[in-house]
Amino acid sequence: MQLVLTTKRTVVIDDGRSDPRVRRGNANIRSSRVVLAVPLMLDDEAIGVLYLHSVHAPHSFTTEQVELACGFAAFAAVAIARAREMVDLLRADEAADRQIDALRRSAVVVEKLGDLVLADRSLDDLVQTLATLLGKPCALHDVDDRLMAAADPRAVSDGIMPSLLRPPGTREPSVRRALTHEAGDRVVLVSPLREAGVMHRHLVAPVRIGSTLCARLVVMEYGSRFSAGDMLAVRRAATLIALKLRDRGRKGEAAPEKRGELVAELLGGVPSAAASRERAQRAGLNPAARHVAVVIRPRTGLGRGGDFGAIAAELQKLAPYAVHAATQHDEVLALVEVPEEAGENPETQIKALVTAVCERGERRRHVIGGVSGACSDTAELSAVGRAAREVCECVCRFGREGGPSVLCVDDLGRARALLSDASPRTVTSFAQETLGGLLRDPANSSLLATLSCFFECAASISRCASILGVHDNTIRYRLARMEELTGLSIAHDSDDQFAARLALTILRLQGIVLDGGKESAPAGGAECWTSPQSTRGREGARSVTLQDRRPQRNGKRTHQARSDNDPAGLSL
Repeated sequence: MQLVLTTKRTVVIDDGRSDPRVRRGNANIRSSRVVLAVPLMLDDEAIGVLYLHSVHAPHSFTTEQVELACGFAAFAAVAIARAREMVDLLRADEAADRQIDALRRSAVVVEKLGDLVLADRSLDDLVQTLATLLGKPCALHDVDDRLMAAADPRAVSDGIMPSLLRPPGTREPSVRRALTHEAGDRVVLVSPLREAGVMHRHLVAPVRIGSTLCARLVVMEYGSRFSAGDMLAVRRAATLIALKLRDRGRKGEAAPEKRGELVAELLGGVPSAAASRERAQRAGLNPAARHVAVVIRPRTGLGRGGDFGAIAAELQKLAPYAVHAATQHDEVLALVEVPEEAGENPETQIKALVTAVCERGERRRHVIGGVSGACSDTAELSAVGRAAREVCECVCRFGREGGPSVLCVDDLGRARALLSDASPRTVTSFAQETLGGLLRDPANSSLLATLSCFFECAASISRCASILGVHDNTIRYRLARMEELTGLSIAHDSDDQFAARLALTILRLQGIVLDGGKESAPAGGAECWTSPQSTRGREGARSVTLQDRRPQRNGKRTHQARSDNDPAGLSL
């Protein structure tokens, strides 16, 4: 009752149902017949009201009863005050415990991450250690929101990672507004943003070197709620990550050539995936981009082949993408960063660029190149580097002057791993035995083109016929004709298909089979392919019976004119 608290005096109400001093909201007093209201006084301050009321029967409070109620109210006021003090002490004690726990966890983070920074460990190790200590997924993004490192604290990751700075959330205005509140080293708590697909709360700590923002450390609330210790630990971790980034930047600024050494190490093979990612970050590679490896080297036995430093500089100048190149042991090692908008097969464009560099002027006679496929994980850079080296080795061993100077992995397929270590003489002899019968007679030029197209169409007769613009039976007839000349049942025998495909790869290396199924005669004429071992197509050919299914009129065959798509007149 406000009247008792204001006047600090005892009030007696004879009838609570009709007394205007009783508020309507107080139903218990309003339904009472007699009410005694005594203030709870503590240090001349009313902290509450003690009510005594009779609900059914009328009652008259005596002086002794009023004094007894006032004495009880005095004791009750003291008890309530002591209880409040005890609650305040308990709350302060809990707050102190939380602060001590936060400081303890922060000290553990500083100690663990500090040891990793002193040991020059990778950013992946730092982020993984932080995720383990906090028990929550963590991620590190650069100022352009590109992912630099991410970690999940669970032993078996379920793929849950901080989503605040990942597409499509990064394009949402609500995310950008949340990040505008970051100032200095202050940690920002971002609430769920359903319109951006962010369903959890996130802590965002700016990673600053001086006054420059260089990255953002993001922790997602998952498994348990955030605490004050988490915020303090994240802020300390951001400071240590800033020291790591500054140290890495100083190393790169002090020794620009070091980046070339790192590229060479990445392509040559790194002991672990974490070490590979660390070297990639130190070399300035974009971890979100795809990478294609390029190796340029001199032809075997033809000298240095020119200034490879100039070749590396020219490659970096002409490339439409970022190129990280290194010159080592008279060769150029390069990693080309390919953005997502480049399409599915960027190797073809990069091959054309490397070909233009290698075939400029006198380089065509002395320089060759190999192009790998694209990889999206920096831990796989050693694999693409090995693939580019294998392609180069194949061109060195089996290429000839006038043949292709640059090839990519798609030109050779899996055969490059076998050919890169094989004897050139043995491989050439194998190709002579396998397909020499198709090369001795220029009239069989269309057969070689058909064979190349047949394999490019995954051994599909109908697809091959569609590409060459002929009937399916024409392809079957040509395959049968190949069997007569080579003894290879290419249409039905998988072993013969493998042999023919490997022989075609060797021909492509020597420039005899060009892109698009075109053929060119080997250097020295077709006689260079005639050898005592190349008689399998004539003597060892299997017996083949062809049924003539061309339409007949009046018992005579109908003559079919040769078409542009069938210059040899082999259509049925």
